[in-house]
Amino acid sequence: MSQTFDDCDEDINGDEATKFNGKAHLKILSDILQFYGEDFKEWCAWLIADNINTNIRAAKLAGVQRVGCASHKFNLEVNAMVRRHADVHKTIDSVHQTSRPKQI
Repeated sequence: MSQTFDDCDEDINGDEATKFNGKAHLKILSDILQFYGEDFKEWCAWLIADNINTNIRAAKLAGVQRVGCASHKFNLEVNAMVRRHADVHKTIDSVHQTSRPKQI
């Protein structure tokens, strides 16, 4: 049996049309798969997304596991590392600035 999330219509009609919550997210994914004649539950074993509340809620409503986006996690780790080593970055930048050829 195809899962369509049609009961989610109330969340995305009328004044709520611009609200993109977890139920609306599932409705859109389901509608796209249904357009191509596919079943959501057959195609969706997990949801790959960042930690935004919409994605967490959508995965819970669909009954699938949410897998965090590896690129997003990597970016967070690199930024944390850069913050931890800010002094090294400043030193390298200083050396780089002093070793540039003078412009005429």
